[in-house]
Amino acid sequence: MATKFVVCLFLTCYVIVKNVESAKLQALPLPSYIGKGCLRDDPNLNECVVRKGAPVIDRIVKGDPKYRIPKLDPLVIPELTITQGTKQVGLTMTCKNCELHGLKETRFVKA
Repeated sequence: MATKFVVCLFLTCYVIVKNVESAKLQALPLPSYIGKGCLRDDPNLNECVVRKGAPVIDRIVKGDPKYRIPKLDPLVIPELTITQGTKQVGLTMTCKNCELHGLKETRFVKA
């Protein structure tokens, strides 16, 4: 579960950097720590993602004011609601002022 969260967080950060909406930010080149991406048809795509994704986590966790990326460890979420299942058999959980720690300790081992 935590691995899926980290991967989703990484992809979200990558998308934010790639698809910023501000005209000022669109003119900025990608940060050097992101580098050239992996090709979709690469036969070793998983290994490429692990190799190129690992260094990005170390840098992006610290935040990047130039790209308006906030510090991500701890990641502060004002409110998070998770709903799973149905009304009869289900779970709804709401967390307020959540602080998620440990992203800087994350290591890519498999994609």
